[in-house]
Amino acid sequence: MILMDIFMMIFSSLILLI
Repeated sequence: MILMDIFMMIFSSLILLI
């Protein structure tokens, strides 16, 4: 699903920020 893909992208960005 595209929604899941976007969620994963946001999650990855959060991990990168930390």
